[in-house]
This record gives sequence, C-alpha cells and structure tokens, in this order.
Amino acid sequence: MEDIAYTRILSEDEIKARKSLQQELWDASNAYESLLRQKSRAKWLKEGDNNSTYFHKVINFRRNYNALQGILIDGVWVQQPEVVKREAVKFFLKRISEQNFFRPTLDGVHFPSLTQRQREDLITPFSDHELKEAVWSCGGDKCPGPDGFNFNFIKEF
Repeated sequence: MEDIAYTRILSEDEIKARKSLQQELWDASNAYESLLRQKSRAKWLKEGDNNSTYFHKVINFRRNYNALQGILIDGVWVQQPEVVKREAVKFFLKRISEQNFFRPTLDGVHFPSLTQRQREDLITPFSDHELKEAVWSCGGDKCPGPDGFNFNFIKEF
C-alpha cells in the first residue's frame, strides 16, 4: 500500500488524524509493554522461588549473563580461570589500596543529637496523610504486592 503522505501534501484534518492514530499506537504499545512487565513480575512472585523449570532457566540465564568468560591481558585473550582470578584480584587490589595512610579523625567534633520530642516522633503511628503521601510517591506500574495489586490499582481505588 502506498503512503499518500509521500505523493501529496496532507490536509489539516489528515495531519490531525495521522497524529491521533500515531498517539493511539504509542499509547497501546506502552500499555502492552506495561502489561508484559507486570505479568513477568507476577509470574516471578508466583513461580520464582519454586523449584521449577522457569526458576532454573532464570537463574542459569543470570549466571551466564554475569559470568566472566575471560579477560584481555597485555593484548592476549585469556580464559584460564586461575589466571583470570589472579588478574582480577591484582586489578582490584591496585584499585582499592591506599597510597596515603593519613586519615583525619573526628576527635572534638560534636554531632547533633535528637531531642526527646524528636525521639518520640520516631515511634508515633503514621497519619493518614503520611500514608497517602507515601503511596502517591511510588511508581504505579511497579511489581505487584503479595495480594497481586500494584500501586496504580491502589491509587485508583
């Protein structure tokens, strides 16, 4: 099918209709991605800790993805585990070792402490306003809780 936008200039109504359709497509795509994200999280909650095929595939995928197959040492690719381990240890020892052993001390520094009122405020029950503020500050499409509901549901109802 030929795209008429390439063969002639579109009218104002056609441009508006095209933009509207593009926005609908974008919204549908985002909704589908959100649904897939939530389904995968829900499936992990349901099956993730079970000794299932799904669980083992996820674990093996993460293990392979995070595995260090080898490293480049002086322009040579090395895959022997002992050599890779030794070079990794040398790299991080060099990276985190201290050159200057002088460390400032905190002698004589007085830190502010909590008043009795502040300490009491730490153990008071949460107010409805605080709870609402906490819920509304959370992302709505995050992982559903143990009850299967995410924050979009809680915010809506």
